[in-house]
Amino acid sequence: MSAIYIINLENFEALYKLPANASNELINAACTKAVGSPFAGKLEDLKGTELVDLYNYHADKPVNKFATKATAIERVERALENIPPFTGTVPAPKKAKKAKGKKAEGKKPQAEKKKRSKSAQMLDLLQSKGEISLSDMASRLFTSEASVRCYVSYFRNGLKGHDQVPMYIANGNINLGEKPAKEAA
Repeated sequence: MSAIYIINLENFEALYKLPANASNELINAACTKAVGSPFAGKLEDLKGTELVDLYNYHADKPVNKFATKATAIERVERALENIPPFTGTVPAPKKAKKAKGKKAEGKKPQAEKKKRSKSAQMLDLLQSKGEISLSDMASRLFTSEASVRCYVSYFRNGLKGHDQVPMYIANGNINLGEKPAKEAA
């Protein structure tokens, strides 16, 4: 009988291993203690690509795909042999090391040196100028024009947690506001 695994689906790290006959309370407790987006289930419930990602996270030599799902499950189980069983308690988090010496005195607190996201920087630039070229926006954000186009799509459609902001791209420029209607000739 296969074990039940608690897996963080954001990075495919296996966090805990539970017996196949674990109670729902124990599974819920393990998911509550897990970080990220936890998946609780048997390896048979995962898709082939998820098994590959899970194996590659834990194995020394990554693979592109498995010949069969049975082979994938067998190899992933071997890679996950050392995953700790969930006991109802979680080990205490490790304490952060304190920096010593002159460098430690000059460091800024974490909140002060936190950078703003690229999407926030992009919105600030657009709101201050109203219109900016794709190449200029890409160079200011240290990214590619393709990435800038993606951000425009996210804002325009309200995707990936962004609020919907009307904007469009015309003649290589990003414009804030609604796209003007074409005039009939």
